[in-house]
Amino acid sequence: MRLSMASFGHVAQPLLRELVGYWLAAARDRDMPARGDIDPAEIPRLLPYVSLCDYLPDSGRFRYRLIGDHVRTVYDSNVSGRYLDEMVSTEAPRLALYHFRKLVELPCAVHIRGRLYAEATTAAQGERVLLPLSADGANVDMVLGATVHSWMGGVRETLPVGVQVRTFTPIDGGPGFEDRPLG
Repeated sequence: MRLSMASFGHVAQPLLRELVGYWLAAARDRDMPARGDIDPAEIPRLLPYVSLCDYLPDSGRFRYRLIGDHVRTVYDSNVSGRYLDEMVSTEAPRLALYHFRKLVELPCAVHIRGRLYAEATTAAQGERVLLPLSADGANVDMVLGATVHSWMGGVRETLPVGVQVRTFTPIDGGPGFEDRPLG
C-alpha cells in the first residue's frame, strides 16, 4: 500500500501538511524521494521551517546540511555542518536521536508534537515532521525535516523533556504507531 495524505491525518500544522504533500509527490512511484527530487524553488514559503540532515551510516551520525531561519532562532550559532549529537544537552541526545534512528531503521516518516528543543534555554512547543530521503530508493541517506514552534516563556520547569507524542508512519504503508517515550 502506498502512503497518501490520509496516512498523515495526525499532522495538524498546515505548513507541515504542505511539506508532507510535496514529499509524497516528489516520491512519485517510489517509497521515498531522493534529495535530487526536492527543489527548494518549489517550496519557498516552507524554507524558513525546513532542515536537511545527512545520515552517515558508517558512524550512525546525523549532520545538518542546512537549517531554516525559523529553526535557527533556537541556536546561538549556525548549525550547518554540525552533528545532531553535538548540539543537544546531556539528556536530550538519547531522545533526539531516538526518532532519527527509527526513521532510518524502519524506514518511516516521523511526526512529533508537544515539547520541542530540549537543548534550548527557553521551552518551545509545536510540531515537527522528519521525512526520509534515499538516493538508491532503499536506504535512507538524508532526512528532510520541518519544525513549526512557538516559545512558551518561563514554563520550562513545568513541561518535562519527554512530553511529546511521536507518530511513526512506515514508508511501506504498514500500520503506523504512536510512541510516548518517558523523559
